[in-house]
Amino acid sequence: MSSMDKVRQATEQYIAQLPLDLKGRVVRLAIFASEEDCRHYYPRRALEFHQMMNTAISRAVRIRKGKVERLTFAPDDCATDLAGDNTPASRRTWLDTRLGLMP
Repeated sequence: MSSMDKVRQATEQYIAQLPLDLKGRVVRLAIFASEEDCRHYYPRRALEFHQMMNTAISRAVRIRKGKVERLTFAPDDCATDLAGDNTPASRRTWLDTRLGLMP
């Protein structure tokens, strides 16, 4: 499977969880400054893959009349909250609570 097919598949799975009508709604996406920052939260995800996925999700959200908010995250952002449990799984969970469809 090509990287574009993987991006398409991951995007379709993400978008399937969202309502068809996003008018007036905001979907938050994570932005990373470097490959290292991306892998801090998503150890198995390359920055380029993440960027392509964000682009595809943004396009799908706009088609559904929603807005996209991009938030930049760095490794230190979760350090205080996860002081005793700073594992890849806890970092991903921490990040996921700050992303996605806002109420």
